[in-house]
Amino acid sequence: MVGRTAHTDTHTVPDSSAESVSRRVRQSAGRLRDAIRSVVDQIPSAVAGPQALARDLRIHKSLASRLLSAVRLDDPLAAVRHLPRSEGLGIFLRAAESSLGKEGVGTARMAVGEFQTIVKTDLGGWDMLDMAISSWLPEARVKAELVSGRQVYSGLCSMFGVTAAVQLATAVLHPDAAGQNCDVAIVGGSLGLRRLRPGKEVPIESLGPRPGEPDPSSSVESLSDAQNPDDLPLLKPFCSSPLPPFRVITTGHLRDFVMSGDGFGVRSAVDLCLGIVSRSVRPLYQPESGPRIRVAASATISVPVKKLVFNVLLDDDMYRGCEPELILYRTHERGPASPNDPGRDIDRMESAASIQYLGRGPHCFHVTEFARHVELVQYVCDRMGWDINRLRGYRCRVQYPFPIAQYSIVFEPPSRETNA
Repeated sequence: MVGRTAHTDTHTVPDSSAESVSRRVRQSAGRLRDAIRSVVDQIPSAVAGPQALARDLRIHKSLASRLLSAVRLDDPLAAVRHLPRSEGLGIFLRAAESSLGKEGVGTARMAVGEFQTIVKTDLGGWDMLDMAISSWLPEARVKAELVSGRQVYSGLCSMFGVTAAVQLATAVLHPDAAGQNCDVAIVGGSLGLRRLRPGKEVPIESLGPRPGEPDPSSSVESLSDAQNPDDLPLLKPFCSSPLPPFRVITTGHLRDFVMSGDGFGVRSAVDLCLGIVSRSVRPLYQPESGPRIRVAASATISVPVKKLVFNVLLDDDMYRGCEPELILYRTHERGPASPNDPGRDIDRMESAASIQYLGRGPHCFHVTEFARHVELVQYVCDRMGWDINRLRGYRCRVQYPFPIAQYSIVFEPPSRETNA
């Protein structure tokens, strides 16, 4: 139109890269911590500790304790992680204002408002802030995973109607007779397994083809004394007595064992220990041609459990110089995963869990949660003709492991020339 200058309104979108978001949150967190610290420093009773501060301001002692702990931290993200949320900060600032006046807490109120805005617009809220901080601060991840795991455990207990105190999984790898591959003996235990709802059938074990094996029909043998192949491979000397009844569901090559019966409540809790061996299922060396491969021993969680103790023991001649890697996979959509399947990389999950090197020999294999673990490993070695003194071990211990996940301890075999 004549006489009107055309113009275009522009709106600058903040940089949403991880580095930029982290910088904005950290800078605002620093201003918030400094402002709250300034308010605390103006209150003489804060020097005497949280109880005196709480009494002076008439606030709860836990609120005073969190405030004093947070303002003493140098790292801004660690500080805001310990600070109370907006409601708690509001209670503190209103209490402090009665002593210091509006001017004494004005800067702190502005810092709280600024931080709330950044947390909401950049992260989506305070809950998302906790997740982000657990990524930015490695030491915070352990606590964050523990809290999340406990919440998931409680929810799944209600859904599944069953729980266990400990899941024990121990894989023993040993060269086979031909010296090309290795046999794998797997012993697992559910300790303190019990129903939370009457009449609930409890899945115990699935036997069938395993991911990463060259031949889906690879032989799987029971380590128990049972003669019937349809029997659950229970290692009865290591189970509680009397045993509950079981039934088997066969689907093709897969056999699912479930605990039936009507036992219910705390006094019905049982300890179950199972053992199987797969022959010649993992290579000892890299193939002479083709892509490099990795070998995994894995533990999956079948029922909600408070703790997983996952051990891998292998003959000392195997995988010399190889440092194992812990990989956590989602399994709820596509089932068990192999580390040699690049299509499953998208299912990998981050975890603060780690692998502990145990050392060599039976004196290193004790498990606090299962006093007979060394005896169990000796039982396996005696049945297989292996020398327990030649085994070295690795362990992953996880509190509140995720039932939709597979925990894999992965080795990259050496070439034959390297291992010679």
